[in-house]
Amino acid sequence: MEPKLIGYDETPIDVTDTNKHIVVNADPYNKSNPEIRPMQETDEICSPCVKPFSQRLQSSAKGKLSQIFENRDCSSDLSGTGTARSRLYELCASYCWKPPSFECCKAEGPDHLKQFTCKVTLEIEEAQNLILEFVGEPLSKKKDAAESAAEGAFWYLQHEGYLPSRGN
Repeated sequence: MEPKLIGYDETPIDVTDTNKHIVVNADPYNKSNPEIRPMQETDEICSPCVKPFSQRLQSSAKGKLSQIFENRDCSSDLSGTGTARSRLYELCASYCWKPPSFECCKAEGPDHLKQFTCKVTLEIEEAQNLILEFVGEPLSKKKDAAESAAEGAFWYLQHEGYLPSRGN
């Protein structure tokens, strides 16, 4: 008896033009041929969140960033659920920025009452190599100190006009 590979029933798809975007509509459990059709251009998509990144950040950092967030209906996901750290990671990922860098920069006090201070660094290459650093308050847990630094980053971005205010 010859061994059989279980679960491998896929037929390979020959993609010749790599510059075209394609959408494959197929049921992974169905053995029939999938339907392949061209993906619609970003101009035809109704969501205002979909724009080529090169159109988003072009000249001044502050003006363009605030314009991005004003035009973005998806900004509600940055203000609601999750920790400030996770929302900061989501913000950076959604605009193709480098991920935020969290660093414990100071630990002070006796061993049984340590206070940790963390800083977060945001690097935005598209905005003339803009690097922002935010330092949180000293707290007894490193995780809480990093959260404090992330909240400080959101506070700064909001009050300097990079993000829309929560009242909007």
